[in-house]
Amino acid sequence: DHNTGPGGDYYFAWARDGALSMNAYLQSKPNLADAEQKMDSWLSWLERSQNQPDPNNIDILTEPKYVIPEGKPYPGGWCRPQNDGPGLRAITAMAYAKAKPSVAQKAWGIIKQDLDWVAANYTSAGCDLWEEVKSDDFFWNRYTMRKALLQGADFAKSVGSDESRASTYKSVAGTITNLL
Repeated sequence: DHNTGPGGDYYFAWARDGALSMNAYLQSKPNLADAEQKMDSWLSWLERSQNQPDPNNIDILTEPKYVIPEGKPYPGGWCRPQNDGPGLRAITAMAYAKAKPSVAQKAWGIIKQDLDWVAANYTSAGCDLWEEVKSDDFFWNRYTMRKALLQGADFAKSVGSDESRASTYKSVAGTITNLL
């Protein structure tokens, strides 16, 4: 139902909120079986949503919201890009892969896409949490990027068997640490 009241239509999938919510959902369940179906669906959603052209002329990985149920990026005006999405998605996907190793390789495909973007673009301007201001110096963005890269360095070695990416992620995380 798109008639959501006076605040307008909020029938969207939000990249940042989705990553944070799915991480909280995973952590809140007493066992994996309780979260598995929704987490599997979320990983499939990421595969679809992150591998399509972006109509807003930005990298699809920094798109803030998607139309439901189509899964296409919202074409209207919005504060873009939102650079915290890739790191937050990677953190959640790694947590799920740790809990369910059978999805680790599928998750690695998504995670390395996000972490490669973070490693190459951590200094780029993006929108703040309130989606009002653009800057290249938001503590929140940098801190989540740093966490994602540090976890990603270990994940790249253990799941991806990719020492080169692991080294890059660790190095960039160190650079971000110095900027915090």
